[in-house]
Amino acid sequence: MKKKITLFAILMAFTAIISFAQTTLPTSWACDPAALPNGWTTNLTDYYNSGSAGFFHNTAPACKFNSQGKFVMINFTDLPGTVSYWIRGTSGFAGGTFTVEESVDGSTWTPVHVFTDANVNKNVLVNYTDNLTSTSRYVRFMYTTKVSENICIDDISITQATPGPAAWISIKNGTTTIPTGSQLIVGNAPATTLKVINSGTDSTLYLTSSNFTGTDASMFGLTGFPSSVPAHDSVTFTLDFTPTGADGSKTAILTIGNSDPNKNPFVINLYGVKGSFATEPTAKAINVHFTYQKTFQHNVVFDDPSAKPEHYIVLRSIDTPVADEPVDGTTYKKGAYIGTSQVVMVCDSGISFRPLFVVPGTIYYYKIFSFNGPTGYENYLTTNAAADSVITADNMIGTYYATINPASPTFKADLHNLINPHTTLYYSDYATYLIRNYESRDTVVANTSQKVVTCIYSGYPTVYTDPFSWSSMNREHTFCQSWMPTVGYSNFQNMPEYSDYHNLFPASTTANSHRSDIPLGVVVQNPPDWTYGGCKVGNDTAGNKVFEPRDEQKGDAARAMMYMLVCYNGVGGELWKLPDYISGFMPYGQDEAVLKAWNISDPVDNWEMGRNDYIQSVQDNRNPFVDSVQWVNAFNFSDMGQGIVRNSLSDFSVVVFPSPSDGDFTVLYDCRNSGQIQINITSMDGQLVFTTTQACTKGTNTISLSTALPSGLYMMRLAGDGGVTTKKVLINK
Repeated sequence: MKKKITLFAILMAFTAIISFAQTTLPTSWACDPAALPNGWTTNLTDYYNSGSAGFFHNTAPACKFNSQGKFVMINFTDLPGTVSYWIRGTSGFAGGTFTVEESVDGSTWTPVHVFTDANVNKNVLVNYTDNLTSTSRYVRFMYTTKVSENICIDDISITQATPGPAAWISIKNGTTTIPTGSQLIVGNAPATTLKVINSGTDSTLYLTSSNFTGTDASMFGLTGFPSSVPAHDSVTFTLDFTPTGADGSKTAILTIGNSDPNKNPFVINLYGVKGSFATEPTAKAINVHFTYQKTFQHNVVFDDPSAKPEHYIVLRSIDTPVADEPVDGTTYKKGAYIGTSQVVMVCDSGISFRPLFVVPGTIYYYKIFSFNGPTGYENYLTTNAAADSVITADNMIGTYYATINPASPTFKADLHNLINPHTTLYYSDYATYLIRNYESRDTVVANTSQKVVTCIYSGYPTVYTDPFSWSSMNREHTFCQSWMPTVGYSNFQNMPEYSDYHNLFPASTTANSHRSDIPLGVVVQNPPDWTYGGCKVGNDTAGNKVFEPRDEQKGDAARAMMYMLVCYNGVGGELWKLPDYISGFMPYGQDEAVLKAWNISDPVDNWEMGRNDYIQSVQDNRNPFVDSVQWVNAFNFSDMGQGIVRNSLSDFSVVVFPSPSDGDFTVLYDCRNSGQIQINITSMDGQLVFTTTQACTKGTNTISLSTALPSGLYMMRLAGDGGVTTKKVLINK
């Protein structure tokens, strides 16, 4: 089965040496996007991970090249020897080309190895080792032409050519090698010890010159700089830093003439700081705007000003403008909070990026701060920082139900035909779509940027470093797969019902194993047999063993089950219904009344609506019970008989007065049948602030509500057997 994992935006702290454009050799990568080495770049967004049997060497993950133009590129400073890698094509790979290439300058490329369907193995990973030209300084793995299917690459390594008799220069700061052309952070240290090494086997390395150039060249010097280094030997020297003038950044370029035929001259870009902080930037980001605006996503876009700063940090606040500011000399990671604002990006240039965890009906405020300086020396420009906001729509239903008439005798069939058939996605690609693009969010743990996804049953968070793995979580079938009438089919796992994303949710293995195929219900047993976070297992009022999810998932689970029944009932002649008998251990089924009650008590929130919108964008259908909660009463899910179709919205005739009020309301409403009515009051940001259940008799009912809510605008939602309606109410004390 296929599986995709997102490429995590690598945000690493500056160390003694800043991230290079080049790397030294040897270099290797296990194709883990969370550990992309210096000098390596890629536009991959998907990876083979655990569960992708046969698509990684030794351990997961492995690179998934799934579209033309996807690449991994390595830029190095030393003479290369060989490039080694493991490669495999998927079973349907045909007609395309995948190329391993080398380049002297990064613009003109020469093939090292070309793979086609004729010479790539489609069953197992195969190891190749290719020789590289000594003058090459780039290697690239490129999906050159795609016709069908994917290419997998894993465990890439490039060796350094074996030193010969000629002089061979390298310079280290402690144990860290400094590639020529890279940057060395001096900070405010007055002296930095460096070591020059000659790896040549039979020639003395001659250091013919050392020159400082650039704005602050006069502030740097060398002590004990050697004129030569014998073969197979090294010499230490000191880089001196004596800053003058105003506090802030001091930069220069050290150029070392030498007798190495491949690294003459050897260049190091120096970054020092006088005082505590780098120089404050003079300009803010420009042209801030938003693209790809949906209820569940948007891209934040901004450009560099003419006086470009070294870095940017982007803060986000929800529903109120960003009031927080970064503090000079403090390093912030993506996912961290500054006050109530979250860091959603740290970058070095203008960018277009997609923040995580975007939901409908919300105002997102962004503020972009320019800053200069490496770790510990940051100086943030907080005056008049670039800022903008974006409002997500309430939903993306549009005209999806334009052909549906709830009063029509064909309503049930019409609704089924609207949502089925739909695009079938891979069960194993759930992480690629839902986890990566909707259900994960940023966090910081142990000063490391990570992501977190919540178990829908228990509410417990699972923190992970990309790529996501299902090692501690499962893709839970809310409507159990063992309940599906097609479960015994030989191709069941390739059928759309098995991988329908409306029915799948992320659940911890602990909660998932205890749910198993137990019906959902209300546990009254005290104490329960088992509890975990917000979920539990125990007996209901009938003495049946049931699984009770946390309150926030009850309505979501009910609507997912109802969707599955309407979507698949009758397909292939199979009857889909709630089970009335599960096994000898559970000679009972799923209680329909429980699900319908949860549909009322846990109404649709903006997260569930956004999830419905997102799934439609990839699966091409919607869950109608998320969009129109009142349609639940049109169905008997125990046998899928249609019963009486109610035009539910007109069944409620509701008057709420006075408005504004001091918190005491009189509510008049008509009920079609006797029963109960649920009244929820929510704040305008979607928080439930008051709830009550009242008896209702057929005809007109009058109740008085008294709340202690503060002044403000609220939404009052009434839901019962007669339907659902919402009124705005204003409290003014």
